[in-house]
Amino acid sequence: MESRLVRLEELQALRDREVEELNRVVAQQQMEITELRRQMEILAGRYRALRTALPEGEEGEDPLPPHYLPR
Repeated sequence: MESRLVRLEELQALRDREVEELNRVVAQQQMEITELRRQMEILAGRYRALRTALPEGEEGEDPLPPHYLPR
């Protein structure tokens, strides 16, 4: 009976370490996501600024990529 209890405690300790590691990874990923969102907002702002700086009449739709053009 005691050996079963020791085994269960060992398994619980292993699971606790795994959960801590997963929490660390998730926290790191969240920090990366936050940084990427910040960078994307900056780039979107720059893009909008460039679009508004175009000469009159050139602010229309984005051109189609080459693979969309008719052959």
